[in-house]
Amino acid sequence: MLVSKIGIDDSLVCIYRIDTYKKYQKLFLEHCQKYPPSHLDPESKELVHYYQSDSGRVDIHKDKYLLSLFDLPELNNLFIELGKDFYTHQPIETNMVSDAWLNLCFQGGSQFFHPHLNAKVSGTWFLNYPEQSAPLGFKSGDNIIHVQPNEGDLLLWDSKLEHGYSFNQANNRLSLSFNLN
Repeated sequence: MLVSKIGIDDSLVCIYRIDTYKKYQKLFLEHCQKYPPSHLDPESKELVHYYQSDSGRVDIHKDKYLLSLFDLPELNNLFIELGKDFYTHQPIETNMVSDAWLNLCFQGGSQFFHPHLNAKVSGTWFLNYPEQSAPLGFKSGDNIIHVQPNEGDLLLWDSKLEHGYSFNQANNRLSLSFNLN
């Protein structure tokens, strides 16, 4: 499952290949087409989030945790197991998924660089990643690396690392992001 490791300063980004992504791609794309997002990104109107609950913002499902809302305990378990594997490469211990949300980005969209200070390890699973999708950037001090994932790849990193992207040139760039604690 581990495809590669990329170092940035004293942190690590691990890339895992998850072959079952097509099953979830269809489920989540259909959901995004059917329901309104939980919030629009204030920095980029071409980026919308589903089930994001930080800063008190919740969607119409009222505090439902994404993976339990869809009755997907297998994803919860997968993310925890990957967190344990990540620990063997970067000693940050985690044992639970604290939150998860969907990100749907359209052409022209971007996500400003930001850390997740409320977690130990963060991850993004690229469920729909058309050609010309923006790579995910990671920033540590003055160093920036860009990771161009493949559809189905899941990236894990130390939550203190700032991450983001700009100039997305594809429609329906869908990812599932989550935090581990």
